[in-house]
Order: sequence, then structure tokens, then C-alpha cells
Amino acid sequence: MSDIVFSDPFFQLLNQNDIRYCVLELDEDAQMIDLFVHSDSNRRFIEIMKQNQYKRIGTSTDEYAFIYRLEPDIFWEAPNGSKIHSSCQMSCVSMSNLSKCKLPLDKKVQQSIWENRIWDEHNRCWNVCIEDYLIHTLTTCVFDQKCFDHKSIRWIAKSGVDLKSKSLIGKLEGIFFRFTPELIRHLEECDYQNIIRDYRTFRDY
Repeated sequence: MSDIVFSDPFFQLLNQNDIRYCVLELDEDAQMIDLFVHSDSNRRFIEIMKQNQYKRIGTSTDEYAFIYRLEPDIFWEAPNGSKIHSSCQMSCVSMSNLSKCKLPLDKKVQQSIWENRIWDEHNRCWNVCIEDYLIHTLTTCVFDQKCFDHKSIRWIAKSGVDLKSKSLIGKLEGIFFRFTPELIRHLEECDYQNIIRDYRTFRDY
């Protein structure tokens, strides 16, 4: 999640066509937009992208299999050279023996993306809320990267997310189950380096 002002006609295009979307990340240096497109809008979204010379440059299917009816991510190149990464659900890489598979996160998380998205007046676009961005950061670090990098640690530390929030805990329980209180404790103590080890060895189920 970024507080930069990202000037791009892409958002105007989506807003004018009533596409239901939610921005996850804006990377001004890389000219990259990472966003969710609601499944109800996805077909129309793809049509609009093609009609406006946004070139489809690939999906994640070469690297991962998508399970539980998860639609593959799509990568696009805009006429001005910027890149767009679109997906319909928040997902993560399986930590089981299906390690080359991506699966959607719990239904509560998917619903929250749309119920709690926030309007960004500067960029004239819809963004994910801070709780859902924290969930994205945690699942990316634990399941995808399998480490907490410095950028993620800095963001979590300064985010100001209420770690005791019932809504946050409810969503985390759908992902980390009974490990959730331990995860919260680690975050409160800024003990990021032991989260993955303790999650993998947790037995109190």
C-alpha cells in the first residue's frame, strides 16, 4: 500500500466503466499497479482492457496451479508502458506438499476486500483497507516469500493496525486458525523472525 500520487489514465478508465476494483499496490518506480477485480466485473474488465490497447502479457499459470476455483492472475502492459497485475481474489502459495499451488484465502477476507475498501482521493481510485493489506503482507511473507523482508517489517511496524481488532482476528483465524493468538503476540513484540518457525512447528490444534 502506498501514499504516492500515481498519475495514470487506467483508474479513470475503470471508474468510467463502473468496474468494481480495489488497488493493492502502487509502485511508482516500477510503474506497476497491483489490484483486485471483482469476479462480477472481470469479464467486462478484460473486454475494456483489450478495447483500450492494454496488452495481455501473461498469467501465473506457468509457475503455479490454481486450485479451489481460483482464477489465475493476469499481467497487462498499458499503452504508456506501465504494468498491471490483476487478480480476482487474495491468495497464497500452499505450504503443504502442494507447494506449487495457489489457493484463495478464507471467505471472510475476500468479502472484506469489497466491504471495507477505501476511496483514495489523490489517485482517484479504490484501495484495500489497512487491515486487509496487513493480511496480504503476512500471508505473502509466511507462505510466498517464507521470510519477513525489511520492507514488510517496516510497514507493519509503522502501520498502526489495531492488532486486537475483532475483525482482524476473525479474518486471521480463517487463515492461521489456533495459531492466531501466537501470531498476534509475535507482532506485538515485533518478533518477526520467529513467526514462520513457530507456525510450522505449532501443534496445539
